[in-house]
Amino acid sequence: MRWFVQTLVLHVFLRGQQPKATVARELPPDRIDDTYSVYDAAFRNSLIGDHTGDPPAYFIADRTGQRYGVGDPDKCIDAPEDDREAFEQAADDFRAQNGSVYRIVNRFNLNGRKVRLLNRDEEKHLQDWLFNGKNRREPSLAEATDIIRLSRVGFSSDRSLAIVVVSNYCGGLCGSERWRIFKRSNDRWVEQRWNKCFILS
Repeated sequence: MRWFVQTLVLHVFLRGQQPKATVARELPPDRIDDTYSVYDAAFRNSLIGDHTGDPPAYFIADRTGQRYGVGDPDKCIDAPEDDREAFEQAADDFRAQNGSVYRIVNRFNLNGRKVRLLNRDEEKHLQDWLFNGKNRREPSLAEATDIIRLSRVGFSSDRSLAIVVVSNYCGGLCGSERWRIFKRSNDRWVEQRWNKCFILS
């Protein structure tokens, strides 16, 4: 019974609580390079399941999403004392962007993996197909196994630390959402295992 409740909650958040149809705006120019380098780092360390295709393909919503159910960063991320100030700055930056929806473009550098950006209609069509086989899957979406959603990125003031929410929906009650935390080291983002809570089914 407990498993059923947990997976039902996951389903409601990942499938039913999508952001309202807010017009996506361009990412501020001074955030573009760092934002996409964080996204790339999240995919390099991906906990998302296998993707079909040669090379594997990622099907990503073409605008940032909000959190669907995972907790506030202050409750979910346990930063070490030496990194606490930078984390709090990143969390404040994340919250300062509440309500902002940014357009995602294909600036990813994923070592040859294909990226397919999904507009709202395509995402809805694929979601219905993954959930219950409703509608015939579009040929252009034939490789899709997940819908991936990326949040805005929160940065510390010196851009040395970043936080982002990554979620995926893979049909029925299958999906996940978690905070991803990265520290910059020698011009590369290194993932930190500070996350205490996530949604997984």
